[in-house]
Amino acid sequence: MYNDSLPFQETIVAIEHVYAHTHLQQQQQLQQLQQQLQQQLQQQQQLQQQQQLLQQQLQQQQQLQQQQLQQQLLQMLIVVDGCGGHWLR
Repeated sequence: MYNDSLPFQETIVAIEHVYAHTHLQQQQQLQQLQQQLQQQLQQQQQLQQQQQLLQQQLQQQQQLQQQQLQQQLLQMLIVVDGCGGHWLR
């Protein structure tokens, strides 16, 4: 009776060993996936920050261009006014 149950116990031990090994592998894979996801999230955040910076720079450039245009227009008006303003009439 004892000899019959020994292979059965060995089988159970072997199954438990395989299960433990598989479980460990799955945990490692999950950790790797979590790390990858975290890296992707960080990259995404960096990209968003860069995008915000670029948008700010673009807005600043547009404001500068607008100011320059206004100054040029003002100078032209002053020149026209200095000429007696006959171009405006």
